[in-house]
Amino acid sequence: MTELDIAAPTREQLTGEAAHNRMVEILDAETDPTLFRALRYEQGVAINQAAFADAPSLAAALDAAAGGSDSAVGPGSDVLLGKVERERSRYFTDKGAVTKSRKDGATRLEKLREEVAAAQDRIRKLDETAERQRMIEIELLDLNAQTPGLDEQVAQQRQVVEAVESMEHRLEVARYANEQAEAALRETEGARDRRQGMIGTAADTAEALANLESDVAKAEPGLREAKDAVTEAERIHNETSATLLAAEQEADRQRQTVAFFTTQLERNQFRERQERVTAADESIESAEQFLAGCSLDDDLLDEIDRTAGQLAVAQGRAETGMPHVSVEALQSISVTINGDTRDASPGTTIEQPVPDEVQITIGEVARVTVSPPETAGDAAEALLLAERGLAELLKSGGVTSQKEAHDVARERSRQETERNAAVQRRQDALFDLEPAELAAKLGRAEERLAALESEQDSSATAAGSFDEARLLAENADAKARDARTLNGRQQTALEAARAAVGVLEERAIEQRTRLEGARTAAAESARALEVDRRASPDADVERAVEEARVQAAGTLEELTVAEEKLAESDPETARALLENAEKLQSGIGERIRGLEIESAETRKHLELEGHEGLADRLADASASLEDLQRDVDSEDRRAAAVERLHRVLSERREVAQRTYVGPFSEKVNAYARILYGVDVHVDVDHQKLEIVSRTLNGTLVPFEWLSGGAREQLAVIARLACGALVSPPATDGEPGGVPVLIDDALGYSDPDRLVAKLGAALGLAGRDCQVIVLTCEPGRYRGIGGAKVVSLG
Repeated sequence: MTELDIAAPTREQLTGEAAHNRMVEILDAETDPTLFRALRYEQGVAINQAAFADAPSLAAALDAAAGGSDSAVGPGSDVLLGKVERERSRYFTDKGAVTKSRKDGATRLEKLREEVAAAQDRIRKLDETAERQRMIEIELLDLNAQTPGLDEQVAQQRQVVEAVESMEHRLEVARYANEQAEAALRETEGARDRRQGMIGTAADTAEALANLESDVAKAEPGLREAKDAVTEAERIHNETSATLLAAEQEADRQRQTVAFFTTQLERNQFRERQERVTAADESIESAEQFLAGCSLDDDLLDEIDRTAGQLAVAQGRAETGMPHVSVEALQSISVTINGDTRDASPGTTIEQPVPDEVQITIGEVARVTVSPPETAGDAAEALLLAERGLAELLKSGGVTSQKEAHDVARERSRQETERNAAVQRRQDALFDLEPAELAAKLGRAEERLAALESEQDSSATAAGSFDEARLLAENADAKARDARTLNGRQQTALEAARAAVGVLEERAIEQRTRLEGARTAAAESARALEVDRRASPDADVERAVEEARVQAAGTLEELTVAEEKLAESDPETARALLENAEKLQSGIGERIRGLEIESAETRKHLELEGHEGLADRLADASASLEDLQRDVDSEDRRAAAVERLHRVLSERREVAQRTYVGPFSEKVNAYARILYGVDVHVDVDHQKLEIVSRTLNGTLVPFEWLSGGAREQLAVIARLACGALVSPPATDGEPGGVPVLIDDALGYSDPDRLVAKLGAALGLAGRDCQVIVLTCEPGRYRGIGGAKVVSLG
């Protein structure tokens, strides 16, 4: 049942719904409802920051704290800014874009501009068409006057070109005659040159034949000596090849022995690793079996110890019927029990029965309150409950006593340690292999070892150890390398001897081939010269050459005279002048026909279009354009003025918000230093009045990333700062304003910090505003100095 007792100014006592309604009425009349809701921190609600930004009383308090009387964030400024924003909405959208009506006006303005431009363009094009018609008529008169003179010029130039073409024909005839004479001269000179060549060839082939016969005779002794050298080199190479084969066979046998010892060592290593894995698996299985059957864990052991302690306490209370206070000093302390102060040295125990409620103060460290004693019946019942609880815990752990529970726990710890060690030993033995891979590698090693053992050559030198086998293999390899080197040298010598014989044989074959060719060439050249002389003696050949030379000289003189006459007539210039006159004649004719067609088209266009009505339409459109342009310019000027005023007011409000957030930020940081020390700074958003981040010991963390306890603490001290700012003390010294309500919050906070430091912050805030804490755990707030405690229920 809700009860409300009002002492002043008029005494009222209300209950139930009437009390509730009267309380709501008082709060609405005397408080800022928005701020009242923001300053409540309710139990069971997720951690959140208060909504201070919309509270008028906080804005006024911050404005006053910042020293402003006509601040841009006061009520008057909000009204002015609201009017400006409403006026601005006539011209701009919320996102700053131009409104649709202004866009429509701009569109209409653009259409009128296009209409005026189109009319102006049509008038301009008609003027251009009329001007073009005038220019066509002038050009036609000029071209028609040029036509008779061009016809006469073309006829004269064509006669000049015909004369030039006649001289070019005569030149071609003279050139052809000269070419025929030159060809005849070249033919007779060729015949003479061939005769002289045949004479020289016959002499050269006879000389070459004599030289080749001499070379063949000189080369035969050297070829016989080279063949003898090849035979000797083949004998020595066969001997070194046999030595090399024997050395390589011995080296292969010794390497096979080394491979046998290597594989045997690898087999032994894999076998030892597999044995370690097997032993580790056995240890792991044994430990797992014990741990699987053990139902006692650390949490259950702690519960057994705690319950056994409670049982001991219950037994003591049941035996004595009265509780005792026992304080054991761990260091030198001063203990006050109900006003009686005693000093205790380390190891000293102070005991005292508790007949009534006892308050114990331990130096400046703690204050302990002990409740009155229980009745005998309550103590017996507590003892029975403790015995049953311990028995159930022992049964669930599979033990019969607290000592056995500790023995089992120690054995469980030992088994876990042994299991972990066995797992590590197993991993070390396996290294980078799986068990199946290790077994497969061991099997393959044993197979290779058996194969090598069966392939051992009994003729190889026996080795008793891996080192001895490796030494024998190295010696055999050295001998094989020496034999290979000697054999390589002999192979090189043999190849060199064979190459020398090949060169000499190829040279002898070449010489004999050349000798036969020389004999054939000498006989053929002599026979050909004889046949050619019988057909035409040497004197006839020389006479034909002289006659052809005289004929060529005569035709060349005629050709020279024809070329000089043609050059004097300048045929290229004559043809160029004719071509230009014909093109000019043709071009002027085409131009006249084109201009006549264009003149007819322009006259028709002028007759159809004319100027009727275009000037009037242009005048009407121009007048409408000027009227609409004035309206749009006027609206743009008003929009620009409103936009500028809105920007100035918004900027001023932004500056003012940054200024008056200072007192709120200082209050929040003052409380934060109590909680976290001097190396803390809390950043506050100047518009939302929310905590943005906390910087502690140089590390900045956003509010959302902080722990639950830190966020809860900052949310509470923000409400305390707001309450202190809006609740300045009245003339009688009592704080006013809206109280800060904390409904059993701070469940996420560390108890030590909550008691020692947050209590100090709450106590400090209580001097500036009213802080009401509702809790079912008073111990959580026992660190608040000067708190007034009111028990409910």
